[in-house]
Amino acid sequence: MDIDREEGQARVSAAGRLAPAEAVGLAAVALSTAQAERLSTVLVDFRDVALVRALSTTECYWVGDDLARAGRGLGKVAVVASEDCIQTHRFVFTVARNRGLLIAPFADEGEALRWLRCAN
Repeated sequence: MDIDREEGQARVSAAGRLAPAEAVGLAAVALSTAQAERLSTVLVDFRDVALVRALSTTECYWVGDDLARAGRGLGKVAVVASEDCIQTHRFVFTVARNRGLLIAPFADEGEALRWLRCAN
């Protein structure tokens, strides 16, 4: 995880084939760490992550809830992933937003960075 305290932002990235629990764990730890460091934004770069299987709807619900709890107090969280992954797991982001985390998925890193820099 790269932390830029001056800008108040963190960036975490991962690559490879991961079990859903591993990917979720990485993201949750990154959000918790950023929150503990009093950072305002986080970019989670999972473009090079391939899940060994898709999450079920129930798993998406619990993942969204976990991410919202881990990121409580953060300003914005952008997740960069493949378009297929975003479409398959869109419910994760809906649940996390409904629980108060300002999170959005992006297929393009440039768009994600612009969104993070934009005022709420």
